[in-house]
Amino acid sequence: MLAGHNWPGNLKELRQIVNRLVTLQQTHITADVLKPLLTGSSPVKPTATFSEREWIIEGLKRNKLHRGKTAKSLGLSRKTLYNKIKKLRILE
Repeated sequence: MLAGHNWPGNLKELRQIVNRLVTLQQTHITADVLKPLLTGSSPVKPTATFSEREWIIEGLKRNKLHRGKTAKSLGLSRKTLYNKIKKLRILE
């Protein structure tokens, strides 16, 4: 699926897909996992083994605490990310 994708965003899009796959913490990446990422139908959400707080913290680490880039890589708006950071007491 990765090799057959058109990659309209080139390296930037590939980097975002890889960042999202890292948050899944799965040992096997199947077509079922890749399809929503490549079609843009739904952003990756935290899994049961990965709490929302940990999901956001990992995103912040990957993006060197840049909240705008983190929000984009997690599929959230900046405002939503800011609200979650405040609610979950991240960066306090």
